[in-house]
Amino acid sequence: MMGGGLDAGTLEVVNGQVLVENCSANHGGAVQATNVSVASGGMVHVRNSSAGSSGGGLDAGTLEVVNGQVLVENCFANHGGGIFSKFGIGIGSAGQVKLSKCAAFFDGGGLFLQSGRLLGQDVSRGDLIVEDGIAVKGRGGGLFLGSGDIKMRRGTFTGCSAAVHSGVDIFANGTVAISILKHHNSNEEAVSSSINNEQPLSLNIASVDPPPGSGVVRNPDNTTLAFYTCPPNFVRLSNNAESRCVECPTSPTKECSSRHLELEGGFMVDLADPANLSGWYRCPNVQACPGGVVEAAEVEGERCRILKPMCQEGFIGLGCAQCNSTTHARADRSVLQCAKCTNSRLEVSLQVLFYAVTDTSLFACAALSVLNAGSKKTNSGVLLNQLMAFTAVSGSIMSGMMQSQSFGQLQDDTKTWLHGLGLAVDVVQGQSSTSDMSLECVLHYFGFEQSLFNAHCLSSIMPLILIAVLAVANNPWLAMVVGTNVFLPGFVAFFGKYLVMLRLRPEKDPVGEARFEYLPRFGFLPSSFPADLCAITAILMAILVCGAAGVSGWLYTVFRHHESPPAHVKYLTMAYKPEFAYWEVERLVRKTFILLAKFTLPIMVSPALQMETIASILMLSVALYVVCRPYEIGAWNLAEAGLLLVALFMTNLTTCLLANDLHWAHSQGTQVALIFLICSLAGEPWLQLRKFFVEPFWSCLKGISIGMAVLIAFALLSERQERQLNAAKKQQKEAEHVSGDVGVAGHKAASLRLSVWERKKKDFHGSEPGYKLISVSADLTGPQLLLQKLRLRPCSRTEGSFAERQGAV
Repeated sequence: MMGGGLDAGTLEVVNGQVLVENCSANHGGAVQATNVSVASGGMVHVRNSSAGSSGGGLDAGTLEVVNGQVLVENCFANHGGGIFSKFGIGIGSAGQVKLSKCAAFFDGGGLFLQSGRLLGQDVSRGDLIVEDGIAVKGRGGGLFLGSGDIKMRRGTFTGCSAAVHSGVDIFANGTVAISILKHHNSNEEAVSSSINNEQPLSLNIASVDPPPGSGVVRNPDNTTLAFYTCPPNFVRLSNNAESRCVECPTSPTKECSSRHLELEGGFMVDLADPANLSGWYRCPNVQACPGGVVEAAEVEGERCRILKPMCQEGFIGLGCAQCNSTTHARADRSVLQCAKCTNSRLEVSLQVLFYAVTDTSLFACAALSVLNAGSKKTNSGVLLNQLMAFTAVSGSIMSGMMQSQSFGQLQDDTKTWLHGLGLAVDVVQGQSSTSDMSLECVLHYFGFEQSLFNAHCLSSIMPLILIAVLAVANNPWLAMVVGTNVFLPGFVAFFGKYLVMLRLRPEKDPVGEARFEYLPRFGFLPSSFPADLCAITAILMAILVCGAAGVSGWLYTVFRHHESPPAHVKYLTMAYKPEFAYWEVERLVRKTFILLAKFTLPIMVSPALQMETIASILMLSVALYVVCRPYEIGAWNLAEAGLLLVALFMTNLTTCLLANDLHWAHSQGTQVALIFLICSLAGEPWLQLRKFFVEPFWSCLKGISIGMAVLIAFALLSERQERQLNAAKKQQKEAEHVSGDVGVAGHKAASLRLSVWERKKKDFHGSEPGYKLISVSADLTGPQLLLQKLRLRPCSRTEGSFAERQGAV
């Protein structure tokens, strides 16, 4: 029996529709015809039919779909579950053949072409769509070609399967040429081959569009094309359809599937070659790597889709350790932070003004302190120097605290407050830098190369100008002392930025070698020279020479013979005992080493090493002060040792904070308490914790810096009172001195003056008739006898009141 619903020699459907359903037959379960033609927008729709032998939906000698559609759904047969054709199928420029949920017990679950051609009249047009075609015990779940050739524009196969994993989508014994092949599997199981052709070198697929995350592989003899999905813990992100799945990176992976890769924060993968994901790296600056999310491209030739970038904006390179020079530059605070550069003339002018004003104000204050140095060091001056030395330590500790993970979890505005306070500490210690400012951005704006070396040179211009001006205006040695005190620690510490060592993978890994990314490059060196070793040697020599020059200059100034020491020598020596006149050098060296440790060992890379280096410097300083007691006044020694101990305690607290961040059992409440305590000791006010618990800001604690400021204020008040008292005593001594000189000469002339005075009184009685002398007073101490007050009374009481006269006799 043939054609369960329709049996015809020729079936032509022109601008109309034919619907056949729920039919069965031995050949052509719904329709059987020698020739079937669909044109002018016609449609043949067959569904829910079956055939015992061939063509579950349609059995035709030839099928031509010129301009229309043939749709076969849910049909079954032994061969050609949807369509069976003996001699060929043609799909025209606007034609489409679609087979859905058709199955064959043997071959050709969707379409079976016994011989002839499956041809699109225009190779750039004509579609064949097969969805969920199944060859239960045979081949060609989507399409089976017994002999002949296939040539069409687009073939789409979705969810097809075959019992023999060969030709799941297409099995052919002839030439196959498809312009665009789309394959979508409904499950994640790998298959052996999507297309199998028994004729060698006869498979020509111009473009393959696999499912996202799937790969494509062709046999060398070009007989097989296989689509596959990746097994667990493998992913395929390459835009090359023939790339294989690669193993997901083990350490940094948060989530990985055949088409999706998500990394943990603090890691990145180099996607320059998505077919090789072995190039994963740890990020020295964890905040620069938020955890990238990548998905496979949906179309062959396109790059993988980056849903979340590997590096934050402005960061590039392996480990996101470099800055994008077109928009960002290394921040002044750390080489591992990037600041966004501006093209605004006003903003650049304000930044330049900030640098200039900061350097000038610090230099001017220091110069005035030196010029106003008296013969005796004041309490306020000593305390102020101790406070500035303390801020050098607290600034480094605050920087380490603000780069901890726990600090990153605070409220944004709380962090903004603390970052602002960190800037204040930097300014006090002479470091005009913030995380949002960059000297390299200034260089970029004016067209110079962005590099650490150029930034180092730029940062030295203003200090050199100020030192030169003071040297010309006053004294070169004075300028040297002030310039060394204010600028040398920062200048020497800048060299530490070149020496930052990074390790982007564990040391045992083949690519886990130490990296010196920020060393200057000397182009004049021969290629045979180890460039990194030469650069490191040059940097260490520069640190040694600059530090030794500053210390030697101070020591030479102190030990030079001065009959009358100038102001800058008094400034360096007068607070200390004579045998420790050089002790101010200790403060300079301590500040230099602390800043050098801060820049050379960034807290992001070596948190424990930086904290322990600072702690070691502080412990050595405490030991020196306890043993030597260099100050003339014991209270000053106690104050200095106390500040050093507080700084050492803050260092230990910060080390504890950083260590807790790495432990799985740490409590955020404990971390917040540590941050609060560190800020309080550092004297950082306005750490308002209640907002962290969603309450309004309320708490304001002030620490050591505030306490020192109060002591300095009391010292200034006491010194003012002392100056007033000394001035009064000086005036009294001058008066006593004058009185003593007058007494010697006055004693000799006392009798003579007295006799003269008596005679003048007698003469007065005769010169003023009608008046009687009542009383008279005169100054007998001066060189001239001075009549101070004269009281007269008229001889007649009724003639008037008393009269008084005063004047010289």
